[in-house]
Amino acid sequence: MGPRPRGGHRPLTFAAPTGETTMDEEQANSSRTPLLPFT
Repeated sequence: MGPRPRGGHRPLTFAAPTGETTMDEEQANSSRTPLLPFT
């Protein structure tokens, strides 16, 4: 999907309705991996 901002903060991710955790959100929460494996 291309380079992502540090921290994994993406407008698309946080635009999703709260309560539903997306794959990106889950990764962003555990901000240990600077890059996602499926990037």
